[in-house]
Amino acid sequence: MYPTPPPRKVFTNTRERYRQQNVSSAFTELRRLVPTYPPDRKLSKNEILRLAIRYIKLLTSVKEWQEKEQQQSGNRTMVVMKQEIISLSQTIVHVKHEKQ
Repeated sequence: MYPTPPPRKVFTNTRERYRQQNVSSAFTELRRLVPTYPPDRKLSKNEILRLAIRYIKLLTSVKEWQEKEQQQSGNRTMVVMKQEIISLSQTIVHVKHEKQ
């Protein structure tokens, strides 16, 4: 029969097993979020991390592009609105002069 390990060793082993389970579940969740083809392709932890980094960079660049487009669209909208206000004010002035 094997000798009983000291309580400290049992505690350390239990804590390490718990830590490993947490790391594994975190990788499982991250793997679920990273798109791949085929979707059920087996990936190593290293591959999961590398793909997650690339995916985050891609999403960041898409977000920055969208913000830039919105800003440019907003600027274009402001220019069009200014032009319409100027045109409207000129029309009002013109109509006002005609009535006098």
